[in-house]
Amino acid sequence: MNQVNSLILEGHLVADPVFSEPLAGFKKSSFTIGVNRFYQNKEEKNEKEVSYFDIEMYGENCKRFLENNPQKGDKIRAAGYLKQDNWKKDGKTFSKVYMVCNYFDLSKRKLSKSQTKKVPEIER
Repeated sequence: MNQVNSLILEGHLVADPVFSEPLAGFKKSSFTIGVNRFYQNKEEKNEKEVSYFDIEMYGENCKRFLENNPQKGDKIRAAGYLKQDNWKKDGKTFSKVYMVCNYFDLSKRKLSKSQTKKVPEIER
Protein backbone atom coordinates (compact mmCIF):
# COMPACT_ATOMS: atom_id res chain seq x y z
CA MET A 1 0.00 0.00 0.00
CA ASN A 2 1.29 3.47 -0.93
CA GLN A 3 1.70 6.02 1.82
CA VAL A 4 0.23 9.49 1.37
CA ASN A 5 2.30 11.90 -0.70
CA SER A 6 0.05 14.66 -1.98
CA LEU A 7 0.66 18.37 -2.30
CA ILE A 8 -1.20 21.48 -3.48
CA LEU A 9 0.68 24.74 -3.95
CA GLU A 10 -0.58 28.11 -5.14
CA GLY A 11 1.76 30.94 -6.03
CA HIS A 12 3.32 32.87 -8.89
CA LEU A 13 5.91 31.83 -11.46
CA VAL A 14 9.17 33.54 -10.49
CA ALA A 15 10.65 33.10 -13.99
CA ASP A 16 9.54 31.85 -17.38
CA PRO A 17 9.31 28.02 -17.36
CA VAL A 18 12.00 25.99 -19.10
CA PHE A 19 10.72 23.47 -21.65
CA SER A 20 12.77 20.54 -22.91
CA GLU A 21 12.45 17.24 -24.70
CA PRO A 22 14.93 14.88 -22.96
CA LEU A 23 13.71 11.95 -25.08
CA ALA A 24 12.16 12.19 -28.53
CA GLY A 25 8.46 13.01 -28.08
CA PHE A 26 8.67 13.32 -24.28
CA LYS A 27 8.02 16.87 -23.04
CA LYS A 28 9.30 18.25 -19.74
CA SER A 29 8.82 21.61 -18.05
CA SER A 30 10.71 22.92 -15.05
CA PHE A 31 9.78 26.04 -13.13
CA THR A 32 9.83 27.65 -9.70
CA ILE A 33 6.93 29.28 -7.91
CA GLY A 34 6.95 31.71 -5.02
CA VAL A 35 4.35 31.10 -2.32
CA ASN A 36 3.48 33.80 0.24
CA ARG A 37 2.53 33.03 3.83
CA PHE A 38 1.17 35.74 6.09
CA TYR A 39 1.25 35.58 9.88
CA GLN A 40 1.43 37.75 12.99
CA ASN A 41 4.70 37.93 14.91
CA LYS A 42 5.09 38.14 18.70
CA GLU A 43 4.36 41.88 18.59
CA GLU A 44 1.16 41.10 16.62
CA LYS A 45 2.52 42.82 13.53
CA ASN A 46 1.69 41.33 10.16
CA GLU A 47 4.61 39.55 8.53
CA LYS A 48 5.07 38.01 5.11
CA GLU A 49 7.25 34.98 4.41
CA VAL A 50 8.03 33.82 0.88
CA SER A 51 9.00 30.22 0.07
CA TYR A 52 10.20 29.00 -3.32
CA PHE A 53 9.38 25.56 -4.70
CA ASP A 54 10.80 23.79 -7.76
CA ILE A 55 8.23 21.96 -9.89
CA GLU A 56 8.49 19.60 -12.86
CA MET A 57 5.77 18.56 -15.28
CA TYR A 58 5.87 15.84 -17.93
CA GLY A 59 4.15 14.46 -21.04
CA GLU A 60 0.61 15.48 -22.02
CA ASN A 61 0.25 17.67 -18.93
CA CYS A 62 3.36 19.57 -20.02
CA LYS A 63 1.95 20.02 -23.55
CA ARG A 64 -1.25 21.56 -22.12
CA PHE A 65 0.87 23.81 -19.89
CA LEU A 66 2.93 24.99 -22.88
CA GLU A 67 -0.27 25.77 -24.85
CA ASN A 68 -1.21 28.29 -22.10
CA ASN A 69 2.02 30.25 -22.77
CA PRO A 70 3.01 30.51 -19.08
CA GLN A 71 5.18 33.50 -18.17
CA LYS A 72 6.88 35.00 -15.15
CA GLY A 73 4.29 36.50 -12.80
CA ASP A 74 1.40 34.21 -13.81
CA LYS A 75 -0.54 32.73 -10.91
CA ILE A 76 -0.59 28.94 -10.74
CA ARG A 77 -2.25 26.32 -8.59
CA ALA A 78 -0.42 23.02 -8.88
CA ALA A 79 -1.33 19.63 -7.44
CA GLY A 80 0.96 16.64 -7.40
CA TYR A 81 3.44 14.82 -5.22
CA LEU A 82 6.92 15.28 -3.78
CA LYS A 83 9.85 13.47 -5.34
CA GLN A 84 13.43 13.18 -4.17
CA ASP A 85 16.38 12.62 -6.48
CA ASN A 86 19.73 11.44 -5.09
CA TRP A 87 23.04 11.30 -6.95
CA LYS A 88 26.76 11.15 -6.33
CA LYS A 89 29.35 13.41 -7.87
CA ASP A 90 33.05 13.48 -7.02
CA GLY A 91 32.42 11.19 -4.06
CA LYS A 92 29.79 13.48 -2.53
CA THR A 93 26.09 12.64 -2.23
CA PHE A 94 23.57 15.23 -3.37
CA SER A 95 19.81 15.37 -2.99
CA LYS A 96 16.98 17.48 -4.35
CA VAL A 97 13.31 17.50 -3.36
CA TYR A 98 10.79 18.93 -5.85
CA MET A 99 7.14 18.64 -6.77
CA VAL A 100 5.93 16.61 -9.74
CA CYS A 101 2.80 18.35 -11.00
CA ASN A 102 -0.03 16.26 -12.44
CA TYR A 103 -2.72 18.99 -12.36
CA PHE A 104 -2.51 22.75 -12.78
CA ASP A 105 -4.71 25.82 -13.07
CA LEU A 106 -3.03 28.88 -14.58
CA SER A 107 -4.23 32.49 -14.32
CA LYS A 108 -2.54 34.99 -16.60
CA ARG A 109 -1.22 38.11 -14.94
CA LYS A 110 -2.78 41.40 -15.89
CA LEU A 111 -0.36 43.65 -17.74
CA SER A 112 -0.41 47.41 -17.80
CA LYS A 113 -0.63 49.07 -21.21
CA SER A 114 3.12 49.72 -21.18
CA GLN A 115 3.81 46.02 -20.44
CA THR A 116 1.39 44.60 -23.00
CA LYS A 117 3.11 42.58 -25.68
CA LYS A 118 2.06 43.42 -29.21
CA VAL A 119 0.77 40.44 -31.13
CA PRO A 120 2.36 40.32 -34.59
CA GLU A 121 -0.05 40.76 -37.47
CA ILE A 122 -0.59 37.81 -39.77
CA GLU A 123 0.54 38.49 -43.29
CA ARG A 124 -1.96 37.63 -46.02
